[in-house]
Amino acid sequence: MKIRDNKVEGVEYIEAHAFDRRNEMRPEAIILHDTAGQLTKFSSVNWFKSEECPTSAHFVIERDGTIVQMVPLNRRAYHAGASSLNGKPHCNNFTIGI
Repeated sequence: MKIRDNKVEGVEYIEAHAFDRRNEMRPEAIILHDTAGQLTKFSSVNWFKSEECPTSAHFVIERDGTIVQMVPLNRRAYHAGASSLNGKPHCNNFTIGI
């Protein structure tokens, strides 16, 4: 796997609507999520790219293994809400959301 310009080569990139485009971040951890959405392919991708969606994740992995990157790895996605990890607050500031 190679990363170029904060995107994983060979993985489709579809930009999420909501993420921090201004401030860079340096990832320190990964948070794996499960969605409560529909089980149809690309339902989460379509939601994250819609203008109504206030949240995002760096990657979506479909049930068939298809991976879509939605936020560059050096940008903050909005996936962790009010959170902390090992006493460090605001997990969006230092984690990759999948």
